[in-house]
Amino acid sequence: MTCFGTGREIEIGDNSGIGINAHILNNTIIGNNVMMGPNCCMLESTHLFNRTDIVMRKQGRKKERDRVVVGDDVWIGRDVMIIGVCKGFARLFIPTEFAKMYHSEKGYVYFQDFIPNNSFDIRVVVVGDKAFALKRLVRKNDFRASGGGSIIYDKNQIDERCVKIAFDVNEKIQSQSIAYDFVFDKDNNPLIVEISYGYSKKAYDKCEGYWDMDLNWHKGENFDFCGWMIEQVM
Repeated sequence: MTCFGTGREIEIGDNSGIGINAHILNNTIIGNNVMMGPNCCMLESTHLFNRTDIVMRKQGRKKERDRVVVGDDVWIGRDVMIIGVCKGFARLFIPTEFAKMYHSEKGYVYFQDFIPNNSFDIRVVVVGDKAFALKRLVRKNDFRASGGGSIIYDKNQIDERCVKIAFDVNEKIQSQSIAYDFVFDKDNNPLIVEISYGYSKKAYDKCEGYWDMDLNWHKGENFDFCGWMIEQVM
């Protein structure tokens, strides 16, 4: 279901598509020939953030709201949130504290090989010294396994090389809890195609057990994901 707020001061150009479940609130301009994926959200910016000596939540709100402006010939991917154009523009000149510490992202191009004819992927979730895995089947007439709901929990269908790679990578990045998605190339080598810090733990309640860092298998059920995460913090 798409939401347009009250519909006040919303302009949509020619040949532009609105994604499924979009939330486009008041004071928004969308140009011509715009493509939009599902679950996008466009909001007016009301918060002040000009000062760097106090946190943004204590700086109050603007008297006039920033308008959201999407130009012509723009492709907006799924699950994107766009907040008032002025706010994004201002961040070019008023960086956050994190941005000041982080290195510049520029001067490179990133390419990823296309892996054809994959009928599934392997999702491995690492929580501390434990790893859970499941096999997700690609949906009909699609190329994605994520979100399809067709899941296989059989341990024997999990390539343990994926589990080992997940542990190895996790040791390097020192993540508390994270998920790795694997596909296989033409030579059957497992490749990480996505790393996610957010995932639904309910999907793993049906796992038959978990691996430890030595790849020993521990059979079980009713896993305490949240408790294990807290243990990692403490």
